[in-house]
Amino acid sequence: MMDVSQDMWESTVRNYEVDYQKIVNNANYFHYFDNARAIFLKKIGLDVNELSNNGINIVLVKTEIIFKKSLKHNDEFIVKTTLSRISRFKFKFVQEIFLKGDDNREVYAFSESVAASISTSGKPLIIDWPGHF
Repeated sequence: MMDVSQDMWESTVRNYEVDYQKIVNNANYFHYFDNARAIFLKKIGLDVNELSNNGINIVLVKTEIIFKKSLKHNDEFIVKTTLSRISRFKFKFVQEIFLKGDDNREVYAFSESVAASISTSGKPLIIDWPGHF
């Protein structure tokens, strides 16, 4: 099973996201990647809030972030997200952050995450994927 889809989400580094070194605090990369995943899922018809209200949870099983270069205050950046289904209830997100306007797409941070759909009781749950998913 290897259905794949991609999305791009843009944002700007805000003042409160930088640390005393004037670079983005590492914890904020988790927020960037998480927000891009949620927006992407909603675009393909899987609203995590709506699913949760119906007893279906999309949970992060594993995530890894490799930090390559630091974003700074006011940097405009893009999170590229590639989603692939790896089983009937698990899927993988591969994500990269790079500066907006950088034609070379130098990667600032890279993430691989595995998520699963589960019931409110914690059991694996197969969900229908819109479109080709």
